[in-house]
Amino acid sequence: MRLRRGRVTEARAELERVGVERSFLICATPRSGSNMLARMLTDTNLVGLAGERFNHSELPGWAHRRPVRYLEACAADARGTGVFGLKLHWDQVERFLAFLHSLRGAPAGDRELVEAVFPQPRYVHLRREDPVAQGVSWWKARTSGAWIGGREAPREPAFDFDGIDERVQRVQEHDAEWGRWFDANGLEPLELTYEQLVADPAAVVGRTLEFLGLDLPVGLVVEARTERQADEVNEDWIRRYRELSAS
Repeated sequence: MRLRRGRVTEARAELERVGVERSFLICATPRSGSNMLARMLTDTNLVGLAGERFNHSELPGWAHRRPVRYLEACAADARGTGVFGLKLHWDQVERFLAFLHSLRGAPAGDRELVEAVFPQPRYVHLRREDPVAQGVSWWKARTSGAWIGGREAPREPAFDFDGIDERVQRVQEHDAEWGRWFDANGLEPLELTYEQLVADPAAVVGRTLEFLGLDLPVGLVVEARTERQADEVNEDWIRRYRELSAS
C-alpha cells in the first residue's frame, strides 16, 4: 500500500481550515518552567495549550504515515482561540524537523520549513538562570516520579552527584544549542527565564501575549496552577552538589 504523506501546502491549508491564525513555540529544556508558562498562557483563553507533541512518548506511530492528519489533530490544542502552540525541548527538535521534512515540497531551511507549515510562528525561549538548581530539579523529578507540583511523589527522591551533574551539563549544552539554532536561522525569540516567571507571572504572561501580537484584556488576572516543587530537599541537594563540585 502506497503511503500518502501529504504536501507542505496541504498541511498549512488544513491548519488554516481548522482556524489556526498564528502559532508559537516554547523552546525550552526540562525543568525550566515550560509547563507552568504553557498552562498560565492557556488559562487566559487567548491562546491554546502548548503541548509537548513531539516527545517520543507522545508521538504516535501512525503520525509518520499521516503527518497532515497528525498536525490537524494537534491543532485541537488551539482550543478555538486561533493561536496554536507547541512546546519543544532541544532533544526533540531533530524529531520535529524530520517530521516536517517528511512532507512533500518541504523547504530545506529550518526557519522556512516552520514558516511554510505554521501560520505566523513566533518563538519563546525559556531558560533557567541557575543550571545547578535546574539539574537538581530534573534529577529529583526523575528519581521521585513527581514531574508536576501538587501531586504526591510515588517514590522518595535519591541524591546522586553523577546523575545531577549529567543533567546540569545537558541543560547548559541544550541552552547553547538553542542559541546557535536561533542565530543560524536569523530568529529573535522572546527571551524569558524561570526566575522571572516565578517572581512575576502576570508580567511574563503579558509580555508573551504582546509578543504574539495579541491585545491584553483590561484586568487580566494570571494565577499559577502548577505549584513550585522546590523545597528543602532541593536546597540541600544544591548545597551538596556545589560542595562536591568544588572538592
